[in-house]
This record gives sequence, structure tokens and C-alpha cells, in this order.
Amino acid sequence: MPLLELDCASRMTAEACRLNQSERTLVETQVHETCLHRGWTLYAANCRSNHMHIVIGSQFTDPKKIRRDIKAWCTRRLKEKSNPLRQNWWAERGSIRYIWNSDSLSTVIEYVTEAQDRQQLENSHLNPNPMAKE
Repeated sequence: MPLLELDCASRMTAEACRLNQSERTLVETQVHETCLHRGWTLYAANCRSNHMHIVIGSQFTDPKKIRRDIKAWCTRRLKEKSNPLRQNWWAERGSIRYIWNSDSLSTVIEYVTEAQDRQQLENSHLNPNPMAKE
């Protein structure tokens, strides 16, 4: 979506952050530890190179606090173990979606844990050379 990409790029205040595999693993581990410490249920986490999807259950915690805490603790770990000089690791926002039943929860967990990789595989068959322009 070229227009959305241009709009997002114009709002950026720092260079885009791309996490390598060890940073992604570090983030997923920290998400797990934060949820354990806070008493939240972690259903799924999938840290990608430029974004993350997590599914967390907590009956009594404001979702914005969950998002803030996850970003804060992951930032601490990334600064400790990867790049102490980087200031901005995450976008300011992030979507919050409520899940109201077990069928929806199953669908969301499947998307977070499997669908993104399937989608990437399917797209690679359409364009086997990812560096080539369509």
C-alpha cells in the first residue's frame, strides 16, 4: 500500500528498526517474562523483523497498560543486550483488539503463530525473487 507507506514514513522521527533473529528471540522471551511477572496469560507472541503480534489475556488490566509495559520491558532488554544507544525501538501506537469468545481466540492465535509465515510463503511463490520489482 504505497500511500500508507509514504504517510508512515513521513511521520517517522528515527530510522526504521529491523530486529535480527537474536533480538526477536530476546523480545519474545521478555514478553513471556513480563506476562508471568504481571499475572497475565500469554496466548501467543510472534516478533517479526519490523513488528510484533501478541495475544495476552488479562481480565483486570487496561490494555494500554499492557502495551506500555511490554514495550518498556522489551526496550530495556534490547538496550541492555543489543544497542544501548538506540532510543526508539517501537512505534508510538499499536492496535488493541478485544476477543470475546474461544472461537475468536483460536483464530487470532492461529494468525499470530502461523498465518503470517504461510502468507509470506504464498507470496514468495508469486514473486520468487523478493528483490525484483513487480
